[in-house]
Amino acid sequence: MAHEMRGDLAHAIAWTTLGEYLAFLEARGVSPNVASFVGAGTVRANAIGLKNRPATPAELAHMRAQVRQAMAEGAMGLASALIYVPSCFYTTDELIALAEAAAACGGLYISHLRSEDDQLLEALDEFLTIARRAGARAEVYHLKGRGRRTGANSTP
Repeated sequence: MAHEMRGDLAHAIAWTTLGEYLAFLEARGVSPNVASFVGAGTVRANAIGLKNRPATPAELAHMRAQVRQAMAEGAMGLASALIYVPSCFYTTDELIALAEAAAACGGLYISHLRSEDDQLLEALDEFLTIARRAGARAEVYHLKGRGRRTGANSTP
C-alpha cells in the first residue's frame, strides 16, 4: 500500500518494508549502502495504528513477524523511541517480545528511553529489563537527563 506525504516535499511512498525500500532505491540506480533498524513505532502503527492500548496476541504475533522480516531484509535490529506516539503505548512485555525476535536473528535493541526527566532511572531500568529478558545486545541512544531532579539543566 502506497502512502502519500503532504507538504513541500510531496511524493508517493511506494514501500512499507525495509526490503521494499532497498528495492525501490536499486530500481532507481542507487546502490544501497544502508545500515538500518526496524522502528518499533512503525511496527506498532502497521499492526494497531495509533491506538493507546495493549496489543492482542494476534497483533503481537504480527509485529514479531514484521521484526523478523525486517531482520531477514537486512535490519541491524529493533529501535524504539518511547517518548513518541505510538511507541509510548508499548508495554514493557511487548517490547521484550519484539527485542527477542530481533535478538534471535542476531539483532541489537536500541532505544530512546521512555523518560529523560524525573523517571530517568526507572526508564533506564526498563531498558535493561528489556535487553536482559530478550537476550539482546542493547544500546541507549540520546542518553541524557533533563530537569533539576536529574542534576541537569532543564533548558535545551
